[in-house]
Formats: sequence, C-alpha cells, structure tokens
Amino acid sequence: MKLMKRVHLLSTINLFIIGLALPLSAQTPANPVKPTPTERVALWSGKAPVGDGEFEDCNLELEVFLPPADKANGAAIVLCPGGGYIRHVTDREGYPIANWLNEHGIATVILEYRLPKLRHQVPLLDAQRAIRLTRANAAAWKVDPKRIGILGFSAGGHVASTAATHFDNGNADSPDPIERLSCRPDFAWLVYPVVTMGKFTNKGSRDELLGSDPKPELVRLYSNETQVTANTPPTFLAHAVDDKPVPPENSRQFVAAMKAQRVSVELLELPSGGHGLNGCKGPLWEQWKAGAIKWLAGQQLVAATDQTHALIARAASVELKTKSTPPPGNPLEHHASGFAKILCSAVFVTGLDPEFAAKNIGYFTAPYEERAKMKWRVDRENKAVHVMLPNGVTRTAKFIGDLGCLTLPRGEKSPFFEPPNIESGLPDAATTKWPMGDVLPGGGLPAEFDGTAVAKAVDAAFESQDALTAAYVVTWKGRIIGERYRDGITMHTPLESWSMGKSLTATLLGTLIKDGVYSLDQPAPIPEWQNDNDPRQKIRIADILHMSSGLRFRAPHDPDFDPADGYPDHRYVYTGAVNSFEWAAKRPLQWAPNTVGRYRNSDPVTANYLIRLAVEKRGGDYHSFPQRALFDKLGMRDMVLETDPYGNFLLQGYEFGSARDWSRLGNLYLQDGVWNGNRVLPRGFVDFVSTLAPAWVADGRPIYGGFFWINGTERFPIPKDAYYMAGAGGQYTIIIPSHDLVVVRMGHYKGSDVGLEALCKSLSLLMQTIPEHGGK
Repeated sequence: MKLMKRVHLLSTINLFIIGLALPLSAQTPANPVKPTPTERVALWSGKAPVGDGEFEDCNLELEVFLPPADKANGAAIVLCPGGGYIRHVTDREGYPIANWLNEHGIATVILEYRLPKLRHQVPLLDAQRAIRLTRANAAAWKVDPKRIGILGFSAGGHVASTAATHFDNGNADSPDPIERLSCRPDFAWLVYPVVTMGKFTNKGSRDELLGSDPKPELVRLYSNETQVTANTPPTFLAHAVDDKPVPPENSRQFVAAMKAQRVSVELLELPSGGHGLNGCKGPLWEQWKAGAIKWLAGQQLVAATDQTHALIARAASVELKTKSTPPPGNPLEHHASGFAKILCSAVFVTGLDPEFAAKNIGYFTAPYEERAKMKWRVDRENKAVHVMLPNGVTRTAKFIGDLGCLTLPRGEKSPFFEPPNIESGLPDAATTKWPMGDVLPGGGLPAEFDGTAVAKAVDAAFESQDALTAAYVVTWKGRIIGERYRDGITMHTPLESWSMGKSLTATLLGTLIKDGVYSLDQPAPIPEWQNDNDPRQKIRIADILHMSSGLRFRAPHDPDFDPADGYPDHRYVYTGAVNSFEWAAKRPLQWAPNTVGRYRNSDPVTANYLIRLAVEKRGGDYHSFPQRALFDKLGMRDMVLETDPYGNFLLQGYEFGSARDWSRLGNLYLQDGVWNGNRVLPRGFVDFVSTLAPAWVADGRPIYGGFFWINGTERFPIPKDAYYMAGAGGQYTIIIPSHDLVVVRMGHYKGSDVGLEALCKSLSLLMQTIPEHGGK
C-alpha cells in the first residue's frame, strides 16, 4: 500500500511539473461544447511517417473552420494548441481562437499533432503535412495558397516555430500530389512559445520531445533560434515578461536571430500575465490578438478584415458620385488576346520554347487555368501566334519588329500605324567598357570583398529550379560584382519585365521634366480633361506618378475588387486591343486627386500619354524617343517596348529588357540621376520617386513612392529606405543606397513565389557581405 501511494504521489508531481508549461486554466478544462467544424480532413492516408523511414497507423484528422463567405479574406492559419507535448489545450487555445480568426475572415485549420513520446520528428511532420494540405485545398476552401500561416501556443509554439524554420518546397518526384507542395508557411504567430531546447527551454516539453539527456545535435536542431535564415517567414510573437515556465528569452532569442537575418519580426512583450496570459482571457489576452491582426495587415501579408474595411470605408467617405462603363467584350476572349501576345513575345522577342512559355510565362493577363480552354498555334513563317477559343473566335498576336509583339483587333491583319525601325546609336558593346558596353574591368573583385561570399549570395537566387530564376546581376558602386544566367539566357536576352516598366515610364517622364517640358506640380495637360469645369484638370503630374490620380479604374489590387463586377480596366489596357491612352483618359474621377492611393494602370498609361504628347508637340519621333533620350545615354541596347494597335507604348508592363540594361537603369537612380558626369534626371527627382506617396501613407500603407515601391514594411531583408522596381512575374531592380548596391533579379512568372524566397536569401547574404557606406 505504501508503494502504491508513493507511485501515485510521484505521478502527481510529474504531471504538475509538466503542467506548468500549460496555461493555468488549461490544467482544469472547462469542458465547453465542442463546435462542429466545417470539414474534417484526414492528415495522413492510413500510414503516417515517424521519421527515418518508419511509419505507423494514424487516423488523425484536421478540423477545418471556414469563415462566412462575406467575411473571408483569403488567408488561412494552421493552429497548433499548446499542452507541454503531453496533450492539446483546444478548449482555450483551439476552438475559441478558430472562432475569433473566422470573425476576422481567416480560415482556421486546427492541428492536434501527434504527441512525440521521444519521437522528435513527429510533430514537425504533422505540421508540414497540415500546411501542404491547406495549400492543396486552397481552391475548395477559398483561400490564397500564398497566404497560409501557422500559429502556435506554448509547446504548440515550438511546433509552429519548428515549421517556420524547417521547411521545403515539396518533393516534385513524390507520387503523392500533396507532398509535391511547399510546406513553408507564409507567416507565423508565436504566443508564449517554447522556441529553444537550450538554457531557457521548458524542461517538460523538451523531455517529451527529446528525452532527459538529448544529444547536442538534436538540441541545436530543435532550438529554432539557431535555425532562422533569410527565408524564415515574417513572424509576430507575444510573450509576458513574467512568464516562468517558458521564459520570454525564448521569444527574445528568436527575434534577435530574425533581425540578424533582416527578416520582418515583431515582439509584443506584455507587462504581466505569466504563462497563458491570465488563463487565456482578459485585457492582456485581447491585446496580443489585436496586435497580431494589426501586424498581419501592416505586413501586407493579408488584407485583414479590419484594415480592409478601414480602407474601403475611408475611400467611400470621400468618393465622388461618378459612374464608369466597364470594359466591353468577353473575359475569355480578353484572356485569349493576352495569351497570344504573351506567347508571341516569349517566342519572337525572348526566344523561348513555346511549350515552356505556355506553362511558365505571364499568367497575369492570361491565367493558367484559362489557357486549358484554348488551343494555340505558333506561325513562325509569319511571326504570329493564333489562339483559338471554343466558340471559334481566334485572337492573333503578331511580331512587328523593333516594337516586339502586339495583339491585333478582331478582323485586322496589321496595326493602325507603320511600325518603325529603331536603331541604337551606340558603339559595339563587345569592345566598349562597362557600363556603356559589356567589357568588364580585369583583376577580380575589389580587395574589400570576399569573392566566395558574393558568389554564394548570387547562387542562392538560383537554388531551387522551381524559382525559374533567369538572370541575376549585382553591382556595387556601378561595378558588376556578381552575375549569373540560367541555361539559354544571356546578358543580352530581353526578358519579360512587367511592371518594372512603370519605373521606366517615370524615368522617361523625368527626362522631359529635366528639359523643362513638364513640372511635377503642374496639372497634367491631358486633352480629354481640358473642358470647362472638368474636375480632372486638378490632377497633377505628381499625383499620377504617386498612383493617386483618383481616376475610376477597376483593378484586382483594389481592396473591394469583385470579379463579378466584370473584367477590370487594369487588364483591359493590355488585352483590349484598343487605344489604351483614350480608354484611360476618358475615365471619370472616383476621388479627388492626391486623396486615395490605388495601384491602377490608369496612372502609368496616362503618364505615357503625356510623354507622347510632349514628344510629338516638339516634332520628335515618339517611338525612337526612349532610345534617344535615355537608352543611348546609359548604354542600353536590349530594351523592347511594345504598343497597342494604335502605336501607344504599353509601359505599364509590356516591355522586355536584359538584366544588364535594368541594372544600368537602377544605377542611374543610385547615382542621383547623373550618368558619366551628365545629369539625365532633374535634381530632386530621385528623392521624389523614393519618398512615400502622401495618399498611400494616409491609408496606412508605407510602401509606394513615384512609380517605385519602397521597402517601408521591410518586405525584403534590406534597409527600409531601399526602393525598387517590381514586375508581376518576380522581376526586381532593387536600389540600396546605404550599401551602394543595385540588385536585378529576372525570372519567369510561374516561379515568382519560390523565386522571391530565393531572392530574400540572396539579399540577406549580400547584407552580411557588403559594407554599409551611408544613406540615401
């Protein structure tokens, strides 16, 4: 009898010690009514991996809670409750959290991961599988596969932080389609998490995961503060300073590691509450929840319901009573028009294989799923591409020479203008020194650089084949210090550049401002706006460059965009085969200028209209103007600028350029608009484009300047004052004044997400290698 009492006492003590890792209220569950999930999904198909090639029977199910359709914002979170690795505290850290997340429009997948019982790989394998499954079900659950996060409490925070630091892009050779998907979360929330297995760990959790005397290599592997890299997703943490079972050093060490890698992170340290924040209730509990939602919205990772509503409400409060006619025509035919142009440019401008292009290029104007409804044919003899629709309609794009490709209007065999020949006035690049030519200085890198480290950073941009990185160029003080191309791509290959053309548009307009033709503060002299009492007369050129003209122009980036309202104007100026300048100029005002910031193609289209008006008013040749006014001055030989059928440049995104040419343009900005001692851009123009636009700041989005993006939310692991050109398919020209760097990354559309991860890793390595030389 005495022995039995002693065993019972020891068991009670052990449970008490382990229970210290749980919220106080979780030790005495309230046994609430268990809600009914929207759906249950088997985590594994019968057999689940244990690690090291071993498997076990498993009937574990994910519980999926979807928000109401009118609240859903496309985000999803895999939720890992705490419990010291001996149980799951779903009554406090599971079901109530799922309900709260649903209220904010976020789909929630509760994961009651297998308890380790010294099988250290098991919780991570379950978390990785849950993320993959969420991506696999994205369409059915109406979530964005690029906005899937993970949330963990206490020991569940260890599961979540492990998933955030141990991930892969999927096994392309796996017979299981789920395992082919990435298990990297797009963001992480860690609430009073166990992070380390070292000095500040929770012993009970560590003993359950690794045993009482774990090997040092296992301690390091699961001390997640040591596993942070530049690819670790942005993370929000909350921890009470008086947490004894799981000291706040767990979170602090993770934050320090994230900052060292220049990955976006925020720690909310709460003044009290202990472990579990006063039993998962009260003001401190609500404070971390509010902070997490605010952080998520600020990161632009999701348009959290609260911020989305705020954006929409603010815009509605100042909206003018005007109406706009939606673009005419069948959306599928517009997709066919875009697809024909994409294939034409890929084949006849870039020189890609058409099958490769059809699978990997330009989903923006021709979504991949829509392409399955079409048939296409490349006509090499006539340098054209024909795309056939099920209803018998055919859309044709034709190569027209130095201006690349364009989609012809239905029934037309040629555009409504005579395509010109545009020749460079530059000498042979092969015998001309960089940057005006291709001849690089000898002698290797400057002495202060570690060539191996720079090469490693460049190689990081190509690490995954799925990234589809095509070209990468790094310059320091204008000198190329790193460069690489994928097979089949050279330093002269014109690659799809998409919305980097908006920054090119700003540059061309800047040359006219430098010549005194225009000024930033003057009202834009668009002819369609000059009628008496037309409110559009108040739109300044600065407002257009700031993407805050106020024109009514529906775009998929709008917070209130609804596809049911029809085909967006934003894409119609690419695919409509209409006079794009006329279409944009005739849109009415939705808001007063410089009031609301929206990423819409109305503004770069009207900016290009201004360029044509100015060039032709001076008697110049519009189509050769970019070559004469800019490209010849910078040594740029490989730019191909495309037009609509009326000869209007579509530089909101239909342009192609080599990585070296984009690097030259980036270095013009790094050098404050001066090239070889000559001023190309007016004084103050570089500061203008790289300074936050007032209307965007008013909306709480510190990310946009003057047709340039700004690293205001530290999307990239580089200084916040860096700014960049960006294209929809993963193209970037990044200017980092503090380090005298310009980094150009060119890639193919399908690989943009994985390519972004690779780019962030490369940038992080460059920041560790390249010395800082002073700010902008």
